[in-house]
Amino acid sequence: MENACGKSKGRYKNYLGNVQADENSGSAEWEALYNFELTKRNVDNKIKAHFEFKDGKIYRHKDVFDLWAWSKMAFGFTGWALGFTPFFKNKLNEETNKQLTLYMEKKK
Repeated sequence: MENACGKSKGRYKNYLGNVQADENSGSAEWEALYNFELTKRNVDNKIKAHFEFKDGKIYRHKDVFDLWAWSKMAFGFTGWALGFTPFFKNKLNEETNKQLTLYMEKKK
């Protein structure tokens, strides 16, 4: 969450719980509280994370959360009106993938 922490300018808190793992997979529940940079709105996102391990490292990680609930917190009325639509989800995926690519390029 280094990128998210940096963008929040110190207004980011993370809580972790219910962590379980064996040598093949794991899961955790976590909560991210932050100020969404684009709209300056407060977000309290509750997330369930699932991991798969290979050679002692995480090679697959999937976070599951209520996108509509998140979109309402992050975007207000616009998120309420559009947050459940495939259009919104596709646009959000496009933007987050772009941001992830930029972050990974900086780390090379």
